[in-house]
Amino acid sequence: MMDRGRGANSLHVRGLGNLVVLAFVMMIPLGFAGLGGWFILEEMRFSTRAVKVEATVIDSGRMAREDGDLFRPAFRFETPTGDIAEARTHIAASDYSFALHSTVTVLYNPDYPDQVRPHGFWMQYGFWAIFLGLGLVVFTALAWGIGSIMLLDRRARNTR
Repeated sequence: MMDRGRGANSLHVRGLGNLVVLAFVMMIPLGFAGLGGWFILEEMRFSTRAVKVEATVIDSGRMAREDGDLFRPAFRFETPTGDIAEARTHIAASDYSFALHSTVTVLYNPDYPDQVRPHGFWMQYGFWAIFLGLGLVVFTALAWGIGSIMLLDRRARNTR
């Protein structure tokens, strides 16, 4: 005699395994979106306490790579108190290719003048906005696709 409970149980475990795999797959784009959102919030926090000044580019910080150059420029600027400060950006980016001795608007942390970032939406938020947007788009597409497959599967089982 066949053990009906055993067959049903193995089907249930297999379904649970698929659910775990789907949950893991869905977490990947959510992780990208979360990372992008977190860094956007960090940039917003920095911007609220930062001081905007005009700075002179004193070093391009060019780093040659096979897939394209990156730049981590250094700036010299005068603080509102009259002190002269020099600082380098905290990250390197391909869009930081400022001409040497050019004037650039930067934001710096008045408590730590060595924390400086070029001012502008794409300079501050662009990369992270792309992370956030792509994560949300891929998550939505996966959710829609998986939901559609599950709905079609349910309809097919109900018509039998």
